Amino acid sequence: MLWRIGDGSRVHVFHEKWIPGVFPLKETAQNQEFVDDSKVSSLIDMETREWNRQLIDQLISPWLAQRIKAIPLCQTLQEDCIVWRQSKDGNYSVKTGYQISWGSEFNGLRNLQNRSCSVMDLMCRVRNEGKSVEQFSVLAWFIWCRKNKSHFKEPCLSPEKLFEAAAKALAEFQVKKAESLPKQNPAIQKWHPPQTDTYKINYDGAVFTKSNEAGIGVVVRNEKGEVMASLAEKIGMPVGGVEVIEAMAARKAILLAVELGFHQCIIEGDSEIVFKALTEGVSNHSSFGHIIKDCKSIMASLRSCSFSHVRRQGNGVAHALAKRAKNSYPLLVWMEAVPPDISFLVHIGVIP
Repeated sequence: MLWRIGDGSRVHVFHEKWIPGVFPLKETAQNQEFVDDSKVSSLIDMETREWNRQLIDQLISPWLAQRIKAIPLCQTLQEDCIVWRQSKDGNYSVKTGYQISWGSEFNGLRNLQNRSCSVMDLMCRVRNEGKSVEQFSVLAWFIWCRKNKSHFKEPCLSPEKLFEAAAKALAEFQVKKAESLPKQNPAIQKWHPPQTDTYKINYDGAVFTKSNEAGIGVVVRNEKGEVMASLAEKIGMPVGGVEVIEAMAARKAILLAVELGFHQCIIEGDSEIVFKALTEGVSNHSSFGHIIKDCKSIMASLRSCSFSHVRRQGNGVAHALAKRAKNSYPLLVWMEAVPPDISFLVHIGVIP
């Protein structure tokens, strides 16, 4: 469980779990007076809705300060909430709880240790208890390999790492198996122009692994396919993965529509996860749920705004802008144009 930061008023900086992978925090403080009762809200500039970077650097050790500044904040007033990090939607489910407890799910088999039984007996017991025979088989194989390596004094995994290694091996096998199955080639999807007096705003995100940064690209086009505006922005790599970047790109697209007065628009991206989050009516407790809520709040100021999903082929201009953001720190905006080096993409993959 982890606190997802809204306005930060409910979460103590050093006494609660709100930074992924970091807890407890007390020993990391550089200013002891700051530890006792400080809330996360004290680290946020409420006017800009951004982290107070100067204050964070002054009060908190450098390595932790970097982790904090990588947490994306919402731009509308929202409360802090607790999320379940093991699921994509942030909600607890029996499935994710089962996955976490997988390491102990076969404890019942220990009752058989004093009995004489075959491998098939164990397999039947696993199946009868409704557990995964695949998981049990891979785990048993890892235990057997470790026993042999230990017997011959060879390097081997520690017992506490066996479950994780077995789960990873099974997941890799399942992916390879799925990839080996014959696939149907999906039809190439092109960019569709919007109706008259409506603007289509495409967005995308990109990851720059080496520099630990990310890029956002947005392009606005009218019913003729003409570019009305475009932007490329480089940001620090946010906590939460690719979906967070895509959600931030969607938010930037809506903000651009509001700022430039495009009050009737379609917001389109190639992330199916973000598209579903934007179009579903339920509350989203995922790592990017507060950004989705931002999007829905900001779009209320537009006369008409809807969301659309397109494959990468139909989102080429926004994708190129996101990748170009690597050289666009912090933000570049072009009116009625895109950068010359990607202008040819505007006319590729367009349905007239």
